[in-house]
Amino acid sequence: EYGIPEKSAIIAIFNHGPLGLAVKHNNSRYRTINKLKTDEVNEKIKAIMKECIKRKIYIIYQEHPLSLYDNTGIEIPNSPYIIKTEENIHTLLNATDYYLFTQSTIQYEAVFYQKPMGLLSRSVLGIHGGVYESDCYDDINEFLNALITDKDYELHQQRSKKWLSFIYHYFLIKNDNENRGSESQRVSNL
Repeated sequence: EYGIPEKSAIIAIFNHGPLGLAVKHNNSRYRTINKLKTDEVNEKIKAIMKECIKRKIYIIYQEHPLSLYDNTGIEIPNSPYIIKTEENIHTLLNATDYYLFTQSTIQYEAVFYQKPMGLLSRSVLGIHGGVYESDCYDDINEFLNALITDKDYELHQQRSKKWLSFIYHYFLIKNDNENRGSESQRVSNL
């Protein structure tokens, strides 16, 4: 559909949506915990796009739908290697080779697609070394090299799936009328 040659490497970038007052104030704890300084994250994305253009790696960029209304998206360079889209998320996860995420919830589903993933901000997936984190590298080149060569694939997959299984087992609740009370009690006792 986009005219990308068949053997080309493709990275999908999923940006987070506007998080309201949680990140709009510079002294926000949410911002500090997740390293979500919008200007810094946007600069990382721009640097990645610039480097991918040099390397002739295609990027499919999926802006969070709510960013369209909050004007928090990033400017996309004019290049045949950068494609902005509004595809179905699972279509993108299937079609691309690598994923990059800011604070996007899609990262938790992406683990099960078993492809290399990188983080541009903090996430629970990075706590146990389940993904490549941009802040762990000296520069964007080193980060992209790690993502693309993916030497730690098996270890990352094992750690991410283990962590997500823990979250699903202990923290997700059955939110129906029959189970809501007992599930809330179970989680509160953890």
